Amino acid sequence: MWKALVVACFAVISAPTASLAKYPERPIRMVVGYPPGGAADIAARIVADALSKRLGQSVIVDNRAGATGIIGASAVASAKPDGYTILFDASAFVTNQVMRDLPFNPKESFTPVSLVAVLPMVLVAAPNTPFKSLKELVEYATHNPGEATYASSGIGSSPHIASEMLNNIAKIDIRHVPYQGGTPALTATMAGQVSIYFGIAASASNHIKSGAVRALAVGSATRFDALPDVPTLTEAGYDGFVVQEWTAMFAPKGTPSEIVSLLSETVAVAASDPEVRARLEGAGLQPIGSSPEKFQTFLSDQIEKTRAVVVSRNIKAN
Repeated sequence: MWKALVVACFAVISAPTASLAKYPERPIRMVVGYPPGGAADIAARIVADALSKRLGQSVIVDNRAGATGIIGASAVASAKPDGYTILFDASAFVTNQVMRDLPFNPKESFTPVSLVAVLPMVLVAAPNTPFKSLKELVEYATHNPGEATYASSGIGSSPHIASEMLNNIAKIDIRHVPYQGGTPALTATMAGQVSIYFGIAASASNHIKSGAVRALAVGSATRFDALPDVPTLTEAGYDGFVVQEWTAMFAPKGTPSEIVSLLSETVAVAASDPEVRARLEGAGLQPIGSSPEKFQTFLSDQIEKTRAVVVSRNIKAN
């Protein structure tokens, strides 16, 4: 009888492992909370294609755009945690939970899978401004409080948060002028309607090279390959000041750790593949492919820094 009991217990213990070993048995749905054509969507499609090839199942991109990613995240928060519905999100995942009342609790609804890629930002100045470096900008803003202005792509956007971080760190007061998107914000800067703008480096690089705007510093930890002569914010005197947008993958909370690990490892392998890297870099993204643990550390740091600037600068969502 004891032998039968041992066999039965072994069968119970082995059953989940056996079922997980078959994952994935059907297509995976990757929900993207942003419209087609944007950085998050482009990155998601590149990654979905790479995962499909490596996992042997289709990974279908499902755009659920709206409310700065909240609609898409909501759909995944309530999904079955079986690895067949995953979320591909961006930097707004952090600002949303810091600034808005959400229909879900991010910490209790999601498991971080991987930081997929980052998009370095660059601080550019209008061509008619008197400053040619970050030091000169800070000196000007110090002696002329409230006169310099910065553009953003909206309240709570990455350019808004990055600029307010600069106000905090440098102890200056550059006024906010929000626009409806990154393109209008960059266009306004080129036209001299505002003084500065923290934009995506890849999008601004051609305008910098043409002289339409002047680059003061890049927000990445190291220099941006397309702008090798532009110093980082750290090199410009603000140690540890890194500002960048990012894309990442999440799974519903409760997804088996084996599946989370498999997805994370597959993203890491894809991110190191020369062909995938070339496609991501061609879209202005720097591939990362981190472990869930490293992504969680990154996420916690982003939340802490964003909450600090939102509170200190009294930033309110629309």
